[in-house]
Amino acid sequence: MDKRFLIIMVVVAGLLATGLILQDSSKKKDSPLNLFDKINTTPTPAVGMKAEFITPSKVPSPIPTKPLEASPSAMETLEGGLMIGEIKEGIGKIVKTGDTVQVNYTGALEDGTKFDSSYDKGQPFVTQIGAGMVIKGWDIGVVGMKEGGIRRLVIPPELGYGAAGAGNGAIPPNATLIFDIEVLKIK
Repeated sequence: MDKRFLIIMVVVAGLLATGLILQDSSKKKDSPLNLFDKINTTPTPAVGMKAEFITPSKVPSPIPTKPLEASPSAMETLEGGLMIGEIKEGIGKIVKTGDTVQVNYTGALEDGTKFDSSYDKGQPFVTQIGAGMVIKGWDIGVVGMKEGGIRRLVIPPELGYGAAGAGNGAIPPNATLIFDIEVLKIK
């Protein structure tokens, strides 16, 4: 390995680390309000030099997946420990128990590891709210949203998949789940 390349990479890594520390020092690291605001960055090699980057096998994808970029300004705790926070207030009809909704969503674990996203599938998800067709956290947390609105749900294990987990290990037992949900249409 070229000595100049090694020195450049050490300097770049130091600058990135300093920037991340300064950026995160004003935020509470465990807060659901800023959990997904972290940005995965990949350094760019210097012009004319060859670089070989090693990518870890499990790099958590930052969620939410576009267009969801912001964090809620405040979180409210509902029954069973479910936390909700409005990212964007909708202006359309309001979701009621029994309504069928068309939504886009991104789901992640507390550490930011994305486990599912309708954006990745390229198709919105349609379900009936309050009919037990989705996890209880969704049945409770989507009620009251307006068309066009985006809400973050922080779902405790008891309102998610509990001790069983799900997704062939993608969601471990007793995992707290975080979803950003955008209501596209209420039927």
